[in-house]
Amino acid sequence: MIVICYERDGDDFKDPMYLLSTDVELNAEAVISYYKNRWSIETNYKYPKSNLVFDEYKV
Repeated sequence: MIVICYERDGDDFKDPMYLLSTDVELNAEAVISYYKNRWSIETNYKYPKSNLVFDEYKV
């Protein structure tokens, strides 16, 4: 499944975001919800990798 999300900026639309899911049973709201949860995890890992040089370590 491919979900295309647009954010409105007044009367204009910002660039689209494409979310892909291999689970075709999910609806668009579920895909967006899972992505939002996953995104917070990814951003939490970005700081240590970028600023504390943890990108060299494998866990």
